[in-house]
Amino acid sequence: MNQKEFDILYYLYQKPNQNSQRQIAAATNHSLGTINNYIKKLTEQGYLKEAELTEAGQAALDEYKIKNAIILAAGMSSRFLPLSLEKPKGLLEVKGETMIERQIRQLNEVGITDITVIVGYMKEKFYFLQDKYGVKIVENREYNVRNNTSSLMLVLDQIQNTYICASDHYFTQNIFTSHSFTTNYTVKMVHGYTTDYSYTLNDKGCFDSFRTYSHDELGLVGPCCFLKKDADIYNAFLKQEYEKPDTWGKLWEEVLIDCITSVEMYPRIFEDGVIYEFDNLEELRMFDKNYINNLDSKIIDNICATLNCTAADVINIEPMKIGLTNVSFKFECNGTDYIYRHPGAETSQFLNRECEAYAENIAKDLGLDETLLAIDPVSGWKLSRFIEGCEYIDPYGAEDQKEAMRMLKVLHDQKIVSQWEFDFIEQSEVYIHLMDSQGLYDFSTFMDTHRQMVELSKKMDQEGFQKVLCHNDTWYWNFLKDKHGKVHLIDWEYAGNTYPAADVADYTISLDFDDEKYLALAEVYEGRKLSEKEVRFYFGNLAIVAWHWFVWAVYKEATGTVIDDLKLWYQKATDALKKTQELYNK
Repeated sequence: MNQKEFDILYYLYQKPNQNSQRQIAAATNHSLGTINNYIKKLTEQGYLKEAELTEAGQAALDEYKIKNAIILAAGMSSRFLPLSLEKPKGLLEVKGETMIERQIRQLNEVGITDITVIVGYMKEKFYFLQDKYGVKIVENREYNVRNNTSSLMLVLDQIQNTYICASDHYFTQNIFTSHSFTTNYTVKMVHGYTTDYSYTLNDKGCFDSFRTYSHDELGLVGPCCFLKKDADIYNAFLKQEYEKPDTWGKLWEEVLIDCITSVEMYPRIFEDGVIYEFDNLEELRMFDKNYINNLDSKIIDNICATLNCTAADVINIEPMKIGLTNVSFKFECNGTDYIYRHPGAETSQFLNRECEAYAENIAKDLGLDETLLAIDPVSGWKLSRFIEGCEYIDPYGAEDQKEAMRMLKVLHDQKIVSQWEFDFIEQSEVYIHLMDSQGLYDFSTFMDTHRQMVELSKKMDQEGFQKVLCHNDTWYWNFLKDKHGKVHLIDWEYAGNTYPAADVADYTISLDFDDEKYLALAEVYEGRKLSEKEVRFYFGNLAIVAWHWFVWAVYKEATGTVIDDLKLWYQKATDALKKTQELYNK
């Protein structure tokens, strides 16, 4: 069968009662003479009888019938902050209908009812689709550590005559078809500068090569339609490449590009105004005016209540930090830039937001962090001024070290004893318990060292040093210097009562400090030479603080986040433990 024959059979499949040759010619964009010749040929082949499909014609067409659809919906979509912090992007309502439901409905309209939705981030919010539309839900547990190739690997056996869709695309008209003569990818003109893939074609009109960073060119945007012969090639190639390190962070389309010359895939071109992929809130606002002042977002409500503004005033939103425990984004409001911190879902298990809010307000009063505007002691959201032109302090620079230690001394000298403790050993045991209870990691190999750390902590508690309110996360990147040279100590979420020496130890945790440099920093903090007892105490704090961060890093890696300093913290912890034990033995 060729394209013209397919076009005629498919038209008659769709419009059995509109079968005049003029109607067929107008619908298929073929000449009347071409239609006349092919009607005769298809009739001779037994596919048509009196311009109507026969059983043989129906069977011939079935080879090109789309069997199913896969909708990728596992990712977070960080570019769509803050709305994607409260619901997956595919569930955002555009012009009265969620984007993923609109796609499901459009697929159903052309007879595609076998639909699989692959979920990950906020997966439970998609469960209603099973009952409402009869779709299948597949959960991707690797969505946050691998790219969306991990989603397709879960359903490779289902990819045959198949649409592969993204849950966050919006089509103003139904672009799906029940049959397709070719394997194809939807393309449209992308105006201006874009990182979407543009392409070249070979002599057959198939994709031949791709490039990014193009300008005013047709680009890949929208669903892909596979026929089985090409799906089999792609599936085999993805299986072959999947475990290679280079594939770990690739999109499924990037793997497709790697094997594009092995498949026959054609562009399916659409005009402007049909296919939309909203990259951020501003683009969505341009399309749907409902998003100007009605965002249905608690985050935006928090901002508006704090800054006494409207949702329309919150513009130019951009991700700043997709962090290990939190997500932050920058935005502009009435000419001023701000930072909104959204707490990670799991942080309530090991962070005390009430204590953080208490400490943040003390830091603001003491002039240690003047960026704070508001913080919620229950949920943990925080709104701060954005520090224009800020940079980290130089952790090895004498002047910056002196200023950092001065700021810590200002806090500690208040002798504030809050109602909340922060015990590095107890926090370590929280992570150990989480790993054990969730079956994430067997920590038994390290338990002997942990027991030694517990014993060391008990000895140190007998030394007579006072616990006061401390920061407990004094890594140098939490000391920000603004363009006027003022330093701000930010991120107080680990705050609580502990030994001031722990804050000094924490400052060095990821730095190349030997024993001499570490003690020199402690003397900068104290403003004098240390006694033998204090030397021992400082090394003990270094051991316990480094051990805490090592255990934390093991937990984070067990849950899918690679921590570069894991080995360094283990070495610091065990070296300092040995040093402290030797000093106690003396």
